[in-house]
Amino acid sequence: MIIESAERELREKGDISICTADNLYSAFMQDIQFQERVNYISWYLFVLEKLRKQEYGNFITTIPFIWITGDVFSVIRECLRILPLNDRINEIIARDIPDTDIPGCYVSREARHSLVSLRAGIADRVYPEMKIIPGSKLVGFAKWAKDIEAHSLEETLTCCIMDSAERAGIKVGTVCFSAEDKWINAAPFCDKDNFSLFSRLVFPDLQVIKFNVLMLYMVL
Repeated sequence: MIIESAERELREKGDISICTADNLYSAFMQDIQFQERVNYISWYLFVLEKLRKQEYGNFITTIPFIWITGDVFSVIRECLRILPLNDRINEIIARDIPDTDIPGCYVSREARHSLVSLRAGIADRVYPEMKIIPGSKLVGFAKWAKDIEAHSLEETLTCCIMDSAERAGIKVGTVCFSAEDKWINAAPFCDKDNFSLFSRLVFPDLQVIKFNVLMLYMVL
């Protein structure tokens, strides 16, 4: 059975293969009824033990983004709670996201491409050149990503920075994170080659910019 095989592989090798992870995740999502899913409690307890030791690997990609409680889901929720934020990326929005046949992922082709992941730790497999820039005080990344009109100076500034970076040939986009009970702001990312330049762009001095805009308004 896939559970015993995965547990043996994780115990002997310290991790499982991508194939094993995909197969176990797919099997779990098919066996979602109570009678079947309780069989997976031992696996997710094993994963939780690894995470508490700050050990990571392909095995984390067997964790679905399900935050409910009850039997195995309570264990899964504990796994999600202690996962690093970057392993909880559930949406990537950019211009050039490749197609994928990874179980639990699908790509939408709109003005910008959107990849939605229903499981943990998948972002690096789909978009390995991505370098996330957390902590920016800019707002409106989600509006830029969805091509929604900006309604404030801060949102307009964000859209201008992202659009200018794209025109300069920098691969940029945004990511969103799976969370239990609170909204986590979208974060920008760029390709690794342009990280130093782009990270400076998304940490502007907002007070200086606002002052300059005010002075321009007064002159006009």
